[in-house]
This record gives sequence, structure tokens and C-alpha cells, in this order.
Amino acid sequence: MAFYTGNHEAGIAYQLQEELRWYQRVENMLPRNLVIHRNDDNLTAQELFLKEHESMLIEARNWIKDTAQSCSTVAVLVAAVVYAAAYSTPGGTDDRGLPKFLGSSNFLFFTLTDVVALGSSLASVVMFLSILTSSFQIKDFYKSLLRKLSLGFAFLSLSLISTMLAFSATVVITMKLEKTNWALILIYCCCVVSYCGVYIIWKALL
Repeated sequence: MAFYTGNHEAGIAYQLQEELRWYQRVENMLPRNLVIHRNDDNLTAQELFLKEHESMLIEARNWIKDTAQSCSTVAVLVAAVVYAAAYSTPGGTDDRGLPKFLGSSNFLFFTLTDVVALGSSLASVVMFLSILTSSFQIKDFYKSLLRKLSLGFAFLSLSLISTMLAFSATVVITMKLEKTNWALILIYCCCVVSYCGVYIIWKALL
């Protein structure tokens, strides 16, 4: 416990996970009769572990709940934006109601990135909601909760990057850029901006 005093950079839930891994390694090395042995306070090793980490468990619950709620809000907003973008065709439609740039590679790129953004944002919402509906037992912090949190972060990052790429494709279509080099430069710039944005969000959440 003293090792983690004042060291909360990785998040209290990850610190609790490290404590659980340490406990599991020690338990696996001991004979069974020592695992169920009771100390002078009539507590087993597991009961003593739960008692000593009770405050850390409460902090970890609050931390992961707040993180999941904040990230799910962002994911819902991203899903709403890309869903609306799917129905507002870049460049408009012709007399038959078909997109003017239907045969363009840029339009195909926009469609694919928009679909990826929508799917990944909804997947991240599912991950964060599964965290919020969890029982938050101490055993859940060993693998389940933090695995879901990592998957949620991954899907949310993918949705943000895909959204930026879809936006760059929309700009290319709207401006009717015919030079591929300029289009690629614009896409690369958006990739860099999206990566920086995802990195900032990641550091802010942790």
C-alpha cells in the first residue's frame, strides 16, 4: 500500500488491479492450508486484503463510473454527428436524388469512414454502459472492468479518428479538389489533428 502513496497517475482502478495481481501471485505460490489460515484477528488473507483495500475499492468505483459516464457522453455525441452526416450527402444530389459524387473515390472514402465512425462509437457506448451496469465487486477490477474500459477507449479513439477522416473527405468533395496530392495532404493533416485530439483526451481521462 505504501508503494502507491501519492502515485495516482495511472488511475486508482489500475492501482487496485495491480494490488489484485500481486495478491493472486502470492496466493498461487502458497500451499492451500496457508491460504485459508487465519491471523490473530481471525481473518484470512482474502478477508484482510478486502479490509485493507476497502477505501481503495470505493475510490476505484467512483473513478471508473465517472470515466465511463464522461466517455459514453462523448461517444453518443460522436454517434449523433456521424449519423446526421450520413443523411446530408456531401456535394448534394442530382435530379434523381442520387449523390452527385457517387462514383468518386472520395465519396466512397467518406461513406466508409462515416460507417466506421458510427459503428465504433456505438460499440464504445455499449462498452461504457456495460461498465455502468456492473456490480463493481473487487474481483471485477482484476480483468473484466478494466478490459471493458480499454476496449471502450479503443473504440472511442477509432470513432474520433474516423470522424476526422470523414470530415476531411467531405471537405475534399465540397471543394472539388482534382489534385490528388492536395487531397492526401489534407487527409494527413486531419489524421495528425485527430491523433493529437485523441491523445489529449486519453491523458485527460487518465
